[in-house]
Amino acid sequence: MDAMRPSAENSEMDIDEPQFLHRIKMADAKRANASAMAADRTDPFQNVDGLKFVLQKELRNSDVGSLGRIVLPKREAETRLPSLVARGGISLMMEDIHTKQVWAFKYRFWPNNKSRMYILENAGDFIKKHGLRPGDIIMIYKNEEKDSFVLLGLQKFLLISYNIYPEALNYHILLINLFVF
Repeated sequence: MDAMRPSAENSEMDIDEPQFLHRIKMADAKRANASAMAADRTDPFQNVDGLKFVLQKELRNSDVGSLGRIVLPKREAETRLPSLVARGGISLMMEDIHTKQVWAFKYRFWPNNKSRMYILENAGDFIKKHGLRPGDIIMIYKNEEKDSFVLLGLQKFLLISYNIYPEALNYHILLINLFVF
């Protein structure tokens, strides 16, 4: 047991106890902060000035495949996107939050066991342009002032970076707020 104690012979462990405990507490606090940010799916991109959050979708293999369609979360699609009467759907224009390009998507539904599955078609080019893969996310916002939709695509590595470096996330949101309007 004495061999485990710091000594002059073992310089790697030669650190005073208060400093060591302080480092552990700081590391734990950083991990807790990163975990809290990762667990809170409602923040932080849902709060973009002037835009109302509509939905967030973590992309799966089927969303980024060659079919060029994204399956949307049912509850959010039914309550926050335009109502669909016919199966054929409607054209839905969305402005890319980063590039300002307007994308034309086909928003429709498929009957699915006495329910509906909501689809955003013609998404292949948007996915390719942003290099989106499974695990990445898209977020849709409503610009109520212009009565239009805005789309954001984020790669997973950026989300991980924001959990490690929260200040980078604040900077990204600041840039979005500066350049959206």
